[in-house]
This record gives sequence, C-alpha cells and structure tokens, in this order.
Amino acid sequence: MLSTQRSESTNNVCHSITKATSTLVDCFLQLEKMIMKAREKVLEEDFKCKQASLPVNAKNCPILKQVSKIYTRVMYEKFYEEFKHGLYIVEELPFSDHCKIFTLRWSDCGENNKHWYVQLDCSNYDVSCSCKKFETSGMLCCHALKVYTHTNITFISDKYIPKRWTLDARKDTYLHLGSCSCQEFSSTVSFRNNVSRFSYDVAVRAEKCNEARNYVMDALREISTHVDAITEADCNLENVSMGKPTVIDPPKLRPKGVSNARLKSFWEKKGTLFKSL
Repeated sequence: MLSTQRSESTNNVCHSITKATSTLVDCFLQLEKMIMKAREKVLEEDFKCKQASLPVNAKNCPILKQVSKIYTRVMYEKFYEEFKHGLYIVEELPFSDHCKIFTLRWSDCGENNKHWYVQLDCSNYDVSCSCKKFETSGMLCCHALKVYTHTNITFISDKYIPKRWTLDARKDTYLHLGSCSCQEFSSTVSFRNNVSRFSYDVAVRAEKCNEARNYVMDALREISTHVDAITEADCNLENVSMGKPTVIDPPKLRPKGVSNARLKSFWEKKGTLFKSL
C-alpha cells in the first residue's frame, strides 16, 4: 500500500467524523468511537464466518466445498462468482507431456474474439493464465478454474489460497514475526511487544475453559524453565569464548579496625555534631 493511499483513506475517515470547528478532544473521542465500531464489525464478521453452515452451491462441488471451509464469507462469494463465470470453449493445444496449454474463448464470440491462454503443469498442478489475475488480486481467475473443471481436478493447491483471504488470517501472526531475521527483529522493545500481544491473544482464547487455562499455565512454567537454562548456558558460553573467567563474589568480611557496632545513620551523626557545637 502506498503512503498516498493510506493518507487518503485516513482523510476520508477523519472528514466523516469531524469538522473544521471540532476541538482536538472531540477529534480523539470521535476517532475512538470509530475504532470501536470497526472492531465490533470485525468481531461480528468473525462470528458469522465461524457459525455459518456450508453453502448450498458447494455441497456437490469439491472445489467449492474446499474453499467454503477456508475463505471468509465475502471472499467465498467473490470466488463463487468467478467460478460460475466460466462459459468458455476450451481447446487444448499440442505441447509437452507434463505441461498442457489451453486456449479459451467465449461460446458466443460475435465481434469479441478475444482469447485467453492457460498453462497447466500436470505434475504439480501449477496453473498460469494470460490475464494475470492471480498475480494482481491473489485469486484464481475464471479461466484457470474452467481448466481445472475441464481436466477433472477436484482441489486447489495451497499456493493459490493466500492466507490473507482465509478465516485463519490473524491466527499465529506473532509466531511468524518471531521467525524474522535478526536485523528485522533485533529491537528488544519490538520483541517484547509482540510476545506480549501474542500471550494476551492466547490468554483470551483460553480464559473460558479450565482445561485450556491449566494447559497454558503448565506451558508457561515449562517455557520459563527452558528460557532460564538457555540464557544461562549462552552467558557461560559467551564468557568462555571471550576468555573471561566466571568471577564469584568474595565472602563479605568486615575490614580490620572497624567495630562490630552498628553504623550510625546520617541524622545520628548530624545530632552528635550539633551537640558538640
């Protein structure tokens, strides 16, 4: 997303909730209400996606049955529109044994004699179309889906289902952040924030089940033990590699000439000084 697009969308939201005479406090209060409404819509949509039953049009089609369990409601409707929009004549062109090329055209061309070319690899079911819709929008086009049904392929590979369109798009987000390179994830503040958010997300999902609560607490105790062992071993290894021996604190002994009596505080010394004066 470009920075100009982001600023335009932000301005569109801000103009709808504020006006030129609004104070700074009013702007923040209206923005907070807008954020709360947006989060409520997301939670409501998540609930509907999890509670929705299998669509009627997907019960007799393996591909639709597969994507109905993966895509969100909105994305499934878009996929279904693309899937049924396949009134094309398919012709196979001679090519190699492992790779096939198909040409698609409208059943009733008329003046529109446009053709689309779809290449299918039979070894791993990789497909590519000349319209390049998947490369631009992340969803297979109707031409590729028509070739799938024409060749009796009953499933879609995971590589053609981007996670951002699925029901589990936000699941384990912080786990993937932890697998970044050291340069991208070197900030201790960034690491601490992401671990805190991920832990909070897990705690919210487990708070309504006693068995899940006990499992989370046992896992945290085990993680704490492993972290202490790893950090201690790493610290000792670093000292050995740098030639620094492990220094042990000497026993605390009172030096010679110092009495065993309790040392006087600042105010006791100050009172003694005033008495002498």
